[in-house]
Amino acid sequence: MGVVYEAEDLKLHRIVALKFLPEEFNTSTDDITRFEQEAEAI
Repeated sequence: MGVVYEAEDLKLHRIVALKFLPEEFNTSTDDITRFEQEAEAI
């Protein structure tokens, strides 16, 4: 449902995941809600 990148949080000194929604998903309220739920679950 998106693109995930591995990154390093320089302040907390740990590896994090950055997930971005493709442009076509940015207009659907359901897709944004699902994205937020996935983020909270992590």
